[in-house]
Amino acid sequence: MEKHKEHDMTSCMEKLVKMEWGISDPRYQTTVLLFGESTDLRKVWLFLPTEACEMWLKNVGSKYGLM
Repeated sequence: MEKHKEHDMTSCMEKLVKMEWGISDPRYQTTVLLFGESTDLRKVWLFLPTEACEMWLKNVGSKYGLM
């Protein structure tokens, strides 16, 4: 189970890096914070098409009071 979690986070971070937001970008920082909130959020992130990720971030970030 722990190994799966590591792979899950690794996959999330790889996709985030491909977004090319840069580590100083608030979108990058907020996304990383959301990854720590729940496994379900990470799963959704991985299933989203790349073009939907920014809108997802804005919606979920708002729900958690991060955006």
